[in-house]
Amino acid sequence: MQRASALPTPAAETYTAHATAIPAVQFNTVYPTPCTTAPSISIGSASDKRYSLGDIADVAELPPALVTHIFGDRKADETAQVPLQRAAVLPAPVLRLTALPVVMMPTVARRINLTVGPGIADVRQQIRDSNVWAVVAQAGSPRSMAVFGNDAELLRALAPFQPTLAGEVSLEPAKESWAKGILYDGLVRALCRNLPLYARLNSRGNTIAVTRLRADLPPEVLAERRSLLAKLQNAYASPLNGKVPGTTGTYSEGLAVRLELADDRWWLVFEPTTFIDILAAQGDDDKARVQAEWDTADEWRRERWAQRYNRAWSNILDAWVELLTRARGSRHSPYSLTVADGIDATFELGIKSGRTRPAHDHDYFHHQGAR
Repeated sequence: MQRASALPTPAAETYTAHATAIPAVQFNTVYPTPCTTAPSISIGSASDKRYSLGDIADVAELPPALVTHIFGDRKADETAQVPLQRAAVLPAPVLRLTALPVVMMPTVARRINLTVGPGIADVRQQIRDSNVWAVVAQAGSPRSMAVFGNDAELLRALAPFQPTLAGEVSLEPAKESWAKGILYDGLVRALCRNLPLYARLNSRGNTIAVTRLRADLPPEVLAERRSLLAKLQNAYASPLNGKVPGTTGTYSEGLAVRLELADDRWWLVFEPTTFIDILAAQGDDDKARVQAEWDTADEWRRERWAQRYNRAWSNILDAWVELLTRARGSRHSPYSLTVADGIDATFELGIKSGRTRPAHDHDYFHHQGAR
């Protein structure tokens, strides 16, 4: 076997690599075949920079025996379930979570089978065109639909697809994405039904925004909505919707919401957000103006939230919890159907947001203002 040219004397198991050197490694008096296609190592002016075996392996083609010698003892990463710590070290909570426990939510939906198999987008459009209020999702197959809504109205709306009622379908949101999706839609519609909120449904996630108080509303309706939003208005200390300064856009305060499974229960996780709407560009010549308006609006939104510190955040969270769980009660449904009418999406939320207690102690938790 041809002996490889020796490297400079090693120090602390590292080797000095030179720009024109072909890497070779000596171990246990066995000399591997020199690499004939090894690239040169470019190290700039630091010609005396030291490299480990792993560094050399990154830029050289090494024999299998040498690869095993360098990397063979590495253990593969393994994921494992870690049980949550339930023993509270301190009696008082340290962190407040933007999450409300979901005390009750639907476990079944109506199953409707279609003889003609359209896409889910066609089914939803047909329901909208028929002026029927319902939440629908594809239950595992193109011709099987899971729905919340009035049975008779749904059969009428879906008549072109020859529908038949097929009992109930179980909802397992932890396993089925379509089940979680229909619960998302049902929850958002339920929260907005009796509150001055409106749903913003899109493929990127469901959100809720504060409804604009139009001057043409009946006086009693306008007064009721102002009363429901009074605490939220005081918490924000600024209008809940209006025009974005320096743009043609409008904004509304609201929530980004999602369902999360944690600690063996479902939670409504919510994040206060300012939503901005700017009309799309009318042709290529208008794109620059629209982009400039978005840049202005984004900067205005950042400044708006940058000035809200812990106390303001706490007041805002209190106001949202009050609106969602106490203003009209903690139980919400989008349609208020009887059992004979169909299956409704009824949710009940806990009235207190989640909080955490530390499982360890630290001096930081005891200084004034830590909580």
